[in-house]
Parts: sequence; structure tokens; C-alpha cells
Amino acid sequence: LLGWDSPDTSTVEPTAYGRLLGSNAFGHTGWTGTQLWIDPARDLFLVFLTNRSFSPRVGHSIRELRAVRSRLADATVNALPQGCAVVLKAAC
Repeated sequence: LLGWDSPDTSTVEPTAYGRLLGSNAFGHTGWTGTQLWIDPARDLFLVFLTNRSFSPRVGHSIRELRAVRSRLADATVNALPQGCAVVLKAAC
């Protein structure tokens, strides 16, 4: 999708997508820490609003933010009931 990012499965570093999103997920991140991603296979989306620029003097803030985004992504997927993508939306 033009203008959207997708999970990079070739890296060992944490990514904004974590490790659990599907390969067809897509999203966008911003310099200040904002994040939006959508996983169509799970009928799931995440919007994360933060402001990394509030304390720009913190060392390695982008590395720390990347780790937070990764953990948040995985926690969101783990919060879903098992099989949620294949059952009726009302049951999710």
C-alpha cells in the first residue's frame, strides 16, 4: 500500500509491529511517537498517541520508543481471545 509501512520480519531489532502481527498488516509511525497500524486478518487496529519530543534530552529515546511500540503491539494481539479472527465479530 502506497504511503504505508509493513512489518519487517528480517530484523532482530524490535519493530513498531512487534512479532505477532500478520504479514498483511500495515501502518504508520510518526517522529513524536505516534503510531497507527491495522491488521485486516484479525479485524484489529491500534492507535498509540504519545509525545517523544516532550523530553528530547533523554538518551536513546528512539530506541526506547521502538521497544515500547513493539511490546504494545504484541500485548494488543495477545489480548485478543483465541480464534477471534475466525468467529463472529459479536463474539469478540
